[in-house]
Amino acid sequence: MQSVNVRQLKNNPSEALRSAAEAPVLVLKGDHPEALLLHLDLERLPDKPDVLLALGAALFQSGSVSLGRAARVASVSVGDMISHLSRLGVAAVQGDRDDAKGMARHVLTDASPLVGLSRVGGVDWLRELFGTVEMTSAVRKELELGQLEPAIAAALDERWLRTRPGEPPGDCPSHLGSGEWSTIVAAREHAGPVLVLLDDRLARREARAAGLSVAGTAAIVGLARRHGLIESARDVFERLLRSDFRIAPEVVLAVLEATEPPEVVLDHLCEQVGARARERGLTEEKLAEILEDREG
Repeated sequence: MQSVNVRQLKNNPSEALRSAAEAPVLVLKGDHPEALLLHLDLERLPDKPDVLLALGAALFQSGSVSLGRAARVASVSVGDMISHLSRLGVAAVQGDRDDAKGMARHVLTDASPLVGLSRVGGVDWLRELFGTVEMTSAVRKELELGQLEPAIAAALDERWLRTRPGEPPGDCPSHLGSGEWSTIVAAREHAGPVLVLLDDRLARREARAAGLSVAGTAAIVGLARRHGLIESARDVFERLLRSDFRIAPEVVLAVLEATEPPEVVLDHLCEQVGARARERGLTEEKLAEILEDREG
């Protein structure tokens, strides 16, 4: 493991980072990423793209920046940054993230997360976070009952979203849909670590009871925010709500608390209180009176 600091980067950035393509590089914790960028006179370097790519990887490995920020530093796409990190043996998506704890390389998805993400332009987030994603034939049939969303169709054409061969298993429990059940069964049959993407509460409970790692649409939004793929998780949740895609308020709040500044969370809570007050016919003046009485 190499150790690179601001002085080395300033004096000889090309040499300091040249070997990052072959060996991991750790940027010392005292080196702020903005300071690193200010000290790098990149325009004079003949191998500027390689140095930028190495710098982005080094900053991501050190935990200084998100995946999206690392890609912007390197002037490459998030997908290219993931590929570069993979060559270095670095996982672009790590565990310890809400419902996505224990994140696995093999991912199986139900229809609901694909539908939800397609409504906010987020289907490609799955590719950028996980690489390849699979669905069962039963899930694909559900998606094709109506008109297949263009983003989902494009993902299938690009072959990073794949249909798992095989017929849906029999004896589907009455409380689950065939897509949900087939996803859980396929995940249980997979030999290695697997992550299942499910939104339905009963399906998630069934999957967890089978010992599977589970994430839903809300967790994907949270991961996209943490990795710099989106500017605001709150904006995405608001767009999902306007599209009639429902996520439990407590789940939305948990993701916002994990990914957004306190003032954004507070503003969200105030908005929720106001919305519930309006649903009950309370004016802002009446709500203010109630709050004043309680404070008194």
